[in-house]
Amino acid sequence: IEPLLESCQFQKDGKKSVTDFLQVFALSSMQNRQQCEAIIEKFSRDTSLILLCIIDASVCSKNQINLLKNLVDKYIPFEKKDKLVLNIIHVPPELSLNSNPFYHTIYVNGWDYIYVDSFGVTANLNDSSKQTYEVDTRTWIAKAYG
Repeated sequence: IEPLLESCQFQKDGKKSVTDFLQVFALSSMQNRQQCEAIIEKFSRDTSLILLCIIDASVCSKNQINLLKNLVDKYIPFEKKDKLVLNIIHVPPELSLNSNPFYHTIYVNGWDYIYVDSFGVTANLNDSSKQTYEVDTRTWIAKAYG
């Protein structure tokens, strides 16, 4: 991520903005495969560096997420290091109570995943190292409310 962000020089004179290197879309807004494929294909051709895909688990299905992942694999090969795709899957609390996980995060072809919940962050990257960061939620609350 660092090389991508280093290439994005924020300038106050308006020459570059966040929209020059970041695209955001909600998977739930896609009506069909063609619409989703058009967004991924356009991103692969333009100058944007990061595609942020917001996925609401209460609305989107596992099949839609798999379609998105397969389209990214098709248009943005793993070897292409100048593009970054982030899929953020929001699983509401009522779905997390289910004994079966909503989406299995066993990716192939170089996909990494990071699990974030209200108590901390667990990163499981391709290099087989698993890092866990414990967060003291009382500190968050203290900072939020003074």
